[in-house]
Amino acid sequence: MADQTTSFHEQLINAIPVPLFFKDRQGRFMGFNAAFASFIGRPRETLIGKTAFDLVPADVAEIYLAKDEELFANGGVQQYEAQLKNARGDLHDVIFRKAVFHNQTGEIDGLVGILLDITGQKQAELEIAAGRERLRRVIDTSKNCVAVKDEHGRYLLANDALAELVGSSKEAMIGKTDRDFIAMGRIQTPQEEMFTANDDKVIETGQTLSSEKVPFTSPDGTKRWFKTVKAPISFPNHPRSMLMIATDISDLHKANESLRNMELRLSTMLDVQPNLVVLLDPEQRILWANKAACKTSGLEREGLIGRRCHEVLHHSGACPDCPMPQAVQARRPVTETIQSPDNKIWRVTSAPVFDGNGHLVQTVDVAEDITEHLAMEGHLKRSQRLEAIGTLAAGIAHDFNNILSAILGFNDLAMESASFYPDIRENLEEVANAGRRARNLVAQILAFSRQTGTEKGPVPIHLIVKEILQLLRATFPSTIDIRKQIDTYGVI
Repeated sequence: MADQTTSFHEQLINAIPVPLFFKDRQGRFMGFNAAFASFIGRPRETLIGKTAFDLVPADVAEIYLAKDEELFANGGVQQYEAQLKNARGDLHDVIFRKAVFHNQTGEIDGLVGILLDITGQKQAELEIAAGRERLRRVIDTSKNCVAVKDEHGRYLLANDALAELVGSSKEAMIGKTDRDFIAMGRIQTPQEEMFTANDDKVIETGQTLSSEKVPFTSPDGTKRWFKTVKAPISFPNHPRSMLMIATDISDLHKANESLRNMELRLSTMLDVQPNLVVLLDPEQRILWANKAACKTSGLEREGLIGRRCHEVLHHSGACPDCPMPQAVQARRPVTETIQSPDNKIWRVTSAPVFDGNGHLVQTVDVAEDITEHLAMEGHLKRSQRLEAIGTLAAGIAHDFNNILSAILGFNDLAMESASFYPDIRENLEEVANAGRRARNLVAQILAFSRQTGTEKGPVPIHLIVKEILQLLRATFPSTIDIRKQIDTYGVI
C-alpha cells in the first residue's frame, strides 16, 4: 500500500509541468519532478543529495543558501527572482516560489519549491518598455501637439510641443486640466472651450472626432491654427481616456489666406475686364466666368458653371473654329475669329494650363467683341482710299487750274478785242462764266483734297439756275422751247 502511495505521489508530481523540487534542512535535494530534471539537464541520481554548490557557482549558491535559511527562519511562503542556466547553458530569468514543510512532530523538515521560467515574460516586458521608450521619443520629437487625458480632463501624457504651446513643461502638465492653465493665464477661456469641445463626446461615444481649423493664442500673443484629431484610448488604470493630436496648420492657413486674397484680386481684375473671360475644364465645361461673360449670356455665374461654352453662345454644337482643341494639341495659346448667331464677331484666344505631369487641367479662354473694331477698320480703309483719291485729285486740280488760268486770261483779252461785236462778246462772257464755274469746281476739289471744313453761307441761287438752264439748252433739241422767269434778287 505504501509503495502504491509513493508511486501515485511520483506520478502526480511528474504530471506537474512546472519544475518542482524538495530540499532538506541542509539544502540537499530530496526529490524533484521530471520538469525540473529537464530544465536542469541532470539525471536524478546526480542530483539527489546534492546542494546548490554542486549546481551553480559558489557566489550564486551562497545567495540560494541564504534565501533557504531565511525561509526556514521565518516560515511561510517565499518568492524572489533569480537567473539560472538551463540544460543548454542558456541563462533564464526565473521566479523561485518556496514554502516549508513539517514532520510529524511539527518541526520544519525541509522546503518545497517551484521554478517559474519568466524569460519570455521578461523579454516581452523589455520589448514593451523599449517600445514605450521609442514611442515616447517619437511623441516628444513630434512637431504635433500630443496629449492623453482621462475622463475628468486631467492630462496623463503631454509632449514637448504641447508643453511649449501652453508655456509649461510636460512633467508639470500631468494631473492638471485645461482650466488649471486658464487660472495660470496660459490658456484663454474661449480657446479652452474650443479645444475641449469634443473631449467628453469622444469618451462617451467612443468615436474619433476631428476639427479642421481651431484657433489658439499662445501666452506670448501669437495666434496659431490647429487641426485636431481626438480618439478614445484605454489604459489599465484609466479605461476611459482620450488621445489628442493637434497639427499646427498656421503656415497652411496663412498660405490659404494669401491664396484666397490673390484669387480675390485676380477675380476682381478679371471682372473689370470688358472682354469675356472663362475657365474651362478639359470637357469644355465652364469652371468660372467673369462679369462680362455673365452679362453677355444673361446668366448669373452659378448658372454658367457646368455648362459648355458653346451653349452660352447659343450653338447646338461646338464652334467649328473653336481654338481650344487647337491650343490643347499645340500646347500653346491659339487665337481664332468666331461669328455668333447674332452676327457679332469675336476674337477668341484659348490658353491651356497643364499640371506638373503634363496633364491638361483647364484652359483660359478670352473672347473680345471686335464687331465695332472691324467696322472702324472698314471706315478707316475707306477714308484712306478717299484720301488717296483726294491727293490724286489735288494734283489734277492744280494742273487743270493752270490750264484754266490761261483760258480765262486769253478770254479776257478776246473780250476786250470784241467790244464792238456784241454777239461775240456775249459768247465770250459765257466762256468766262463757264471758266469761273470751273475755277469754283477746282476750289472744291482742292478743299476736298485738304480734308478741311467748309464754311456755309448764302448764295445767289438765281445765277446758278440761269447757268444750269444755259447748260441744258445746249443739250436739248432746238424744237424744245425753254421759258424762264427768275427773280433777280434773293439768296439762299
